[in-house]
Amino acid sequence: MKPVRKDLRFFPKLQKVKNIFWQFFDCGLATENLVLLAFKEDLYAHPIAGFDPFKVKENFSIPEDFIVIALVAVGYPSDDTFLNEKHKQLEHGPRIRKPESEVICYNAWEFSASD
Repeated sequence: MKPVRKDLRFFPKLQKVKNIFWQFFDCGLATENLVLLAFKEDLYAHPIAGFDPFKVKENFSIPEDFIVIALVAVGYPSDDTFLNEKHKQLEHGPRIRKPESEVICYNAWEFSASD
C-alpha cells in the first residue's frame, strides 16, 4: 500500500505569506469562477477531488516547478446512453442536500437543530 502524501513538505514551491498558503485560497476562487463561467456557456464543469497530484504531473508532463492543486473536467453535456442504470438514476434523480442548519454556523461553531 502506497503512503498518502498529506504533508506540505511535498509542495516545496508553495509560498507562505503571513502564515497563509494563498495559493489554495486563490485556486478555490479560480475554480469557482471557472465553474460559473462554464455554466454560463452551457458547459459542464466538474471539480475533481481525491487525485494523486504526482501522477497527474507525470501523466500530463507538468514541469517540476509547478504544483497541482485542483482538477476540473469541462465539457459539453451528452445524452445518457453511455451511463449504466445506476448512474442514469443518479443523474436524473432528485438531489439530496443536507439542510442549511447542518452546514452553516452563525457567530460560533454551533449548528442549530435540523430542519
